[in-house]
Amino acid sequence: MQVTPDGQRTMRTALGASTELTHVSALPADWLPPRCAWLHCEGYCLYRPGFARAAMRAAKAAGATVSRACAATSLCGIHHTRLV
Repeated sequence: MQVTPDGQRTMRTALGASTELTHVSALPADWLPPRCAWLHCEGYCLYRPGFARAAMRAAKAAGATVSRACAATSLCGIHHTRLV
């Protein structure tokens, strides 16, 4: 985290182990429909928009409910039209 002299903060995202997920087929079976009825993508998954889009499309195609949180508002604004 960086803090400016006036107290403003800037945080950096660490994707951690998620960088090992390169394709939806790499997800554990329990994470995919029909065993999973809901896929929630938090905003930071949009650092990898291709993977996020593929996961959301696969979940929707299998009948799961898909939700998305936009804590990273700049990313959601950039990728919104490609993800809807």
